[in-house]
Amino acid sequence: MQRAILIRVLVFVLFYVFLELLALATLTITSKTVGDIYRPNPSELNKNQDNILEAFITGPDGSTARALQDPILGWKPFGENNSAGMRDNREYPVNRDRNILRISAFGDSFTFGSDVPLEDSWGQQLMALNSSIQLFNFGAGAYGLDQAYLRYKRHKLPFRGDMVFIGYMSENIQRHVSVWRPFISPAHRDFIFTKPRYKIIDGNLVLLPNPIASIDEHRRFRERDTLVIPEIGKDDYHYQQGYNRGPLDYSPLVRLSKSFVGLVRKRLLNPIFEYNGTYSTRSEAFEVTKRIFDEFYREVLAEGSLPIILIFPEPADEERSREGRGKRYQPLLDYFEQVGYKYVDLQEAIKPVESKYSIADLRVDWGHFSPLGNKIIAEYLARYLIDRFSLDPTNVSPAVQAEKTRLRIGNAKITPE
Repeated sequence: MQRAILIRVLVFVLFYVFLELLALATLTITSKTVGDIYRPNPSELNKNQDNILEAFITGPDGSTARALQDPILGWKPFGENNSAGMRDNREYPVNRDRNILRISAFGDSFTFGSDVPLEDSWGQQLMALNSSIQLFNFGAGAYGLDQAYLRYKRHKLPFRGDMVFIGYMSENIQRHVSVWRPFISPAHRDFIFTKPRYKIIDGNLVLLPNPIASIDEHRRFRERDTLVIPEIGKDDYHYQQGYNRGPLDYSPLVRLSKSFVGLVRKRLLNPIFEYNGTYSTRSEAFEVTKRIFDEFYREVLAEGSLPIILIFPEPADEERSREGRGKRYQPLLDYFEQVGYKYVDLQEAIKPVESKYSIADLRVDWGHFSPLGNKIIAEYLARYLIDRFSLDPTNVSPAVQAEKTRLRIGNAKITPE
């Protein structure tokens, strides 16, 4: 009897060891082929984050860390900016020349034109192409459309333009359901500032303010990080769909199991992207993104400017285009067509030169456009503005009025139906 029990125990142990070894082999192989799939939620601040937070908390008001934080928007633009917060080394008068087409642009680092010198950014190249264009670039690195919209609310006056470019990069959809970038990807592991986000509550788009805004809140974050991280994670899709590190995670089998469950949640049960890579129209992220566009577009019109949505593709979008696959953000374009929003898909600017230039020719760090890529975008936008409006501000006003009439918008902001 005892011998039979021992044999069963031995078989169980050997089977368990086999599963552990199989799990270890699977984790090892996947880490070498597709990258580390075991990615638990951050549970504490790392050393770099702690050092940055310390500098932010203890440093003077003019210190680098203090200068970057924005209590409402999360953080300020990185890079060369003028006193009005635009990406520019020139100052502009509030009073305008009525013969110049004045455009304001809001969005993320692709709108900003990151990782190239100021003069090589698409905005500066657009103005260099034609002196009848004046572009105020209010783009900010790492922003979502939610932060860009809030930044528009702050800066829409006194530099109100004939047009407003609403910049959107295709990956932005992930940012609209997040409050802390380290929850999205390990690539942002050293980020410390949190952000506001919009949520749909009882059918209404509701702003959830930046959860960590003051010096005291950052001090508590640093001192009690293991408590604060789950607190901010309750409003973050990526944290909620992910998994936490546990005491049994030394086991390859446990790590593989958690990775599998996390993958099922994000890819099958509640995906932002469908299995084929396109936006999931059933996701909270897609619905929130649509509603932010609705609010943004209509508010620009209510203020008397013409909104033009600019879709910036990232390298993955270029790869799909070159392979003949559909656009992953096509459901969003379909929505724009359905509601009649004016937009420019900048993948169409790149498409004619795909056989001439490689992705490496058109991109630099973090997938941003190279000087050449920025040039192609600027030329495409210049042609668009010439073809549609002849670069004449007087041709924009009728378009604004037509859009306001079509969408039944008065001279004050309204809530979309």
